[in-house]
Amino acid sequence: MSRPVADSKQLKLRLLVVAITAVALFVIVPHIGSFRSSLQTIGQARPGLLLAGLGCFGATYLAAALTYTLLAPRRLSYRESWLVAIASGFTGKLLPAGAGGIATYYLYLMKQRHTAGQAASVVAVNNILGFVGHSTIVLVAGLSASRQASLSIKPDTGTAAWVTAGLLLALLGAYFVLRPGKTARRLRTVLKTFVANLADYRQRPFRLLAAYLSSLLLTGSYAVCLYFCLQAVGGSLSWPEVVAVFTVGMAANSIAPTPGGIGAVEAGLVAAMVAYNVPAAVALAASLLFRLITYWLSIILGIGGLVVARRQKLV
Repeated sequence: MSRPVADSKQLKLRLLVVAITAVALFVIVPHIGSFRSSLQTIGQARPGLLLAGLGCFGATYLAAALTYTLLAPRRLSYRESWLVAIASGFTGKLLPAGAGGIATYYLYLMKQRHTAGQAASVVAVNNILGFVGHSTIVLVAGLSASRQASLSIKPDTGTAAWVTAGLLLALLGAYFVLRPGKTARRLRTVLKTFVANLADYRQRPFRLLAAYLSSLLLTGSYAVCLYFCLQAVGGSLSWPEVVAVFTVGMAANSIAPTPGGIGAVEAGLVAAMVAYNVPAAVALAASLLFRLITYWLSIILGIGGLVVARRQKLV
């Protein structure tokens, strides 16, 4: 790689970091005074709803293990796949965009006697199903919100999910613009691998459909977890609005150069909830609770899962 090209990529990456930092500061700084109130709100969170959120988070591990078990051409142990799913909760936070988690699953599949092409195909199809599943949830939420708005004659509420979907596409577009070469090559590689191994899945359409439904459950469980976190601290949003907020957070996670999207996801969630007229203190409390469960608890459980998985030579 020539020096000018490398410098150009570094400059674009720095601009992306500066942009995300600026957005985070723009969202968080005006609400610094609400931080103490947010901590008090977290202390008064309703335990039953928090347990429900934890239950939804636990369901994400079950869904992730089921998806890989269904997609793998060779038979996988569901218990072992579940253990690797827990371990990936730690490794997936080490690198941006969940690259560590992807590598963990790839290594696991290789150790289960899959070829490199098969392992890459399974990981690629899993990621594609995740994107399609999330898009399905956004689409259904948008249609639901539009229908509710037409009945109640409140177009602003009805278009909210669609505006958020547009924001997601804009953020993804910005990612492609800032990192065109690397992103395009990665996309071509994923699609090429997927197409090359598609014949295998054409012979197993019902397993592919089941994997899609499992992936749908995975994304939905995260969104419901966010819903319970918000409810636990006294906030209230409709399901389409929760999906919209969750989509903003996941978009921030996708483009953030930080491991696990730390900082960017919190800022995105708070900004989206405040845009839906959730009080700043409540929005911050719900965001912190959600990330405490899905990020920090995931890391703690993942460390233990990785130790056990390594002892059993799964990864």
